[in-house]
Amino acid sequence: MDMPDKVSESGRESNIELLRIVSIMGVIILHYNNAGIGGGGRNM
Repeated sequence: MDMPDKVSESGRESNIELLRIVSIMGVIILHYNNAGIGGGGRNM
């Protein structure tokens, strides 16, 4: 699996930013779904 050398730094940074956004949203959703850990949905 060779990574292509034509990937620019800005493209790589945008992929990392997208990964960060998706992971943060996943953590928020999991905490709201599992009130035992996060307690976000306890008072709903």
